[in-house]
Amino acid sequence: MSIDEWVNFLNWLVYGGGALLAIGLWRKQGKKTGGVDVSDSQPFDSIKQQFQADQYAPYSAEATQLFATAAPYAKVSPAWSTQRQLHRLLEKESAGWVGIPNYTYGQGKAGQRHGSDISKPRNRARWVNVHAELKQGIIGAKSTATGLGQLLLGNTKIYYPEKELGIGDAFNEAVGFLSYIKDRYGSPAAALDFHDRQGWY
Repeated sequence: MSIDEWVNFLNWLVYGGGALLAIGLWRKQGKKTGGVDVSDSQPFDSIKQQFQADQYAPYSAEATQLFATAAPYAKVSPAWSTQRQLHRLLEKESAGWVGIPNYTYGQGKAGQRHGSDISKPRNRARWVNVHAELKQGIIGAKSTATGLGQLLLGNTKIYYPEKELGIGDAFNEAVGFLSYIKDRYGSPAAALDFHDRQGWY
């Protein structure tokens, strides 16, 4: 391309229909939020609204559907949603309870604030108090882990589409769980193998 052709192209891009083309390409890429692509072509909020249950029990059809829907956002194969190892990790970490706080929220000063049994599912109406602290960046317990995959606050900022604002939301937690496994271990099988040996992942 000659200099004149290049200048003409830039003029067209800036002053002509090329600006619309550029805007269209930008929109098609989707906006980046928390390291996960939240595409305009798949209305994120409407997808979130499909998953409002308190629990997605391991090995259940509901958990499988949640993970299958989350998989493209985490850039993993939807086949992960049916893998026994993924459901076993879910079972070990949260038993599928959305937003469940780590047991350390029931200890020390955190336990005085929230109650020693805060991480029991029967107390899930109070979990929003823990979520509110975390969304404000308050480190209120020994571990800030919450949710389906028990991700720490710092990891929610990396792996949840809506960062820490996604704490307590099933779809954010599912995307984050899958993204974390992919980034740290490459597969649910490798993550479970590590968990079985170390007691955490």
